[in-house]
Amino acid sequence: MLTKLKNFFSQELKINDQEDTQDKIQLAAAILLIEVNRASLEKSSIEQQAIKVALGKSFNLSGQKLDSLVEHATAHGEDVTSLYPFVKLINENYSGQQRVQLVKTLWEVALADQKISIYEEHSIRQISDLLHVPHSDFIKTKLEVLELNT
Repeated sequence: MLTKLKNFFSQELKINDQEDTQDKIQLAAAILLIEVNRASLEKSSIEQQAIKVALGKSFNLSGQKLDSLVEHATAHGEDVTSLYPFVKLINENYSGQQRVQLVKTLWEVALADQKISIYEEHSIRQISDLLHVPHSDFIKTKLEVLELNT
């Protein structure tokens, strides 16, 4: 198991060129979105669809490429014990505004089923802190998403 995790972090998150960078960032974002879905302890097909919509919109993906990304992230997300490598990759490549937008997207996924569990909120708070998103933006994005869904 430990060898599998080491291989994942050394191979999956190793960046070789600009195109590879974009693929790794997409994988990291997908894993964070899936982590919020897992936090709810309920397998919600609505939230899973919201993940696909969010990734498609954020990275201009569709069809097989989008399905492949979600499958890849889901498979690797099951073995994740730490979000740090994914967050580190995003922190290194996203601007502050892009990180705030990612937190907003996390809220959108959590609210896709019309309720935010305490576990989802905790997961988003943890990710937001790791992304160095100010608490005021954490709250602001939550309120924006809640307002749009009422």
